[in-house]
Amino acid sequence: MSPFTKTEKSWIMYDWANSVYATIIMSAIFPIYFAAVAKSNGIAGDVWWGYATSASSLIIALTAPFLGALGDFKGMKKRLFTFALLFGAFFTAFMAFTDRPMLMLLGYSLSFIGFEGTSLFYDSFLTDVTTESE
Repeated sequence: MSPFTKTEKSWIMYDWANSVYATIIMSAIFPIYFAAVAKSNGIAGDVWWGYATSASSLIIALTAPFLGALGDFKGMKKRLFTFALLFGAFFTAFMAFTDRPMLMLLGYSLSFIGFEGTSLFYDSFLTDVTTESE
């Protein structure tokens, strides 16, 4: 097996970083922290977390066919990927700068949309970054 190309390594590193977001923000740490902050403000954090995740998933499900078709135009896939990445990263950082539960939830929802948006495109990059034998 030949060594990985720079493009393949980039795809692999993004895949790794993507998993970190999914673990820390979506499942293991931030939901627990959010629920505690929400509870201290008299809000049912776990319920609102479910609503936010469901609403964000619905938005992605409804826009995915359009975004996928748009990404098929020459040069648009990487631009859309980059936009979704920056969008998601901005709102992930936004969550760190507020202690208001509903703003945290808004940040989470928008960062989740960015995360799922990048997933639409990064999977399709696999055929662009490597050969069929790899």
